[in-house]
Amino acid sequence: QVKWTPGLADKVTPAAWRQLGYFALAGVTLAGLATRTEVVFDGVLDTDTFLLNGTPSDAGALARTTELLDRVRAAAGIATRARVVSTNDFPTASGLASSASGFAALALASVSAAKLDWSVGQIAEPQSMDPHVVTATNDFRILVNLYDGLVRFKSGTLEVEPALAESW
Repeated sequence: QVKWTPGLADKVTPAAWRQLGYFALAGVTLAGLATRTEVVFDGVLDTDTFLLNGTPSDAGALARTTELLDRVRAAAGIATRARVVSTNDFPTASGLASSASGFAALALASVSAAKLDWSVGQIAEPQSMDPHVVTATNDFRILVNLYDGLVRFKSGTLEVEPALAESW
């Protein structure tokens, strides 16, 4: 079982916006919100199952879950279907990272359940996870994987498209 709790920033200062440029991080206080996900690969199951807050997930969420589980199964060399049980206290579909938190917890729990080590090598432990004070490249490499920026590059191009931004 994996618990992943974001809540690293409560605001982005104008200086931080300037320093981080268009990769700037959207800061929202998420302290106290958590996602708990358990993944069990069970040889009895014919299909993957996914319960979110005690309710069977919709077809779209189950499809996204199965897609990630298929990648984990391929890497682990197993075909066993999984039972996923996840609870979170994020307001669902609010834009406050309920999907990001849930997917991160699913990834960690499924990799752990498959007994894989998908560690990301870093040269040192981060000095801070607060985007207001991060100056080290190593720390920024971690943060860029935790936060969405205002814009991003379209896949395979240098063309900019909105990420969190609704307009500019």
